Amino acid sequence: MKRNTILKLIGEPNLHLYQAPGYFYFAYDDGDEIYETHSVMVDRLNHMDIDAWVEVGKEFMKEVKNVC
Repeated sequence: MKRNTILKLIGEPNLHLYQAPGYFYFAYDDGDEIYETHSVMVDRLNHMDIDAWVEVGKEFMKEVKNVC
């Protein structure tokens, strides 16, 4: 599983998935006013299945859109 696959399934062009020491985080940046992040406390992508990653990313995007 790759980060790009997860992001393509979520379908948000301004969403990114980064790895930090011991965890991953989604970052949404519209390049203008909105920058939000959401941490996922797993140290490897394969510690969650792809459906779980997509669900977390979509829930994060719902939160971001509620902020707007």
